[in-house]
Amino acid sequence: MYPTYDFASPFVDALEGVTHALRSDEYRDRDAQYHWIQEDMGVGRVEIFEFSKLNMVYTALSKSKLSVFVQNGTVDGWDDPRMPTLQGMLRRGLKIEALTQFILEQVLFPCPTSFILFARLTADKINFVQNHLI
Repeated sequence: MYPTYDFASPFVDALEGVTHALRSDEYRDRDAQYHWIQEDMGVGRVEIFEFSKLNMVYTALSKSKLSVFVQNGTVDGWDDPRMPTLQGMLRRGLKIEALTQFILEQVLFPCPTSFILFARLTADKINFVQNHLI
């Protein structure tokens, strides 16, 4: 699987007109190969922007783990306010701007992984709302 992905990704990205790619920094070791394939095949160069993977401490984020809660009825669905999904956080009252600000502050650092307490998001939400009241 990975050799095919490593070969196809730079070619398909350039072929589809992708100019900038966002990907987690776990692929950093493949950047030279990615650009070499593009140069060798004579296709356009795609600029890569890396970000740190966001992990919430004591919070399941994978679809396989969260789907258990949905399937067994522990939560009312993917948009349940207790779920760490975008729809769940929106139902909890989080604004897109606050979530965007939170994520940018956490993941745009050159560290392997960002470990964040979910409660930090709530605290940042309160600060964002207080700073943006009319």
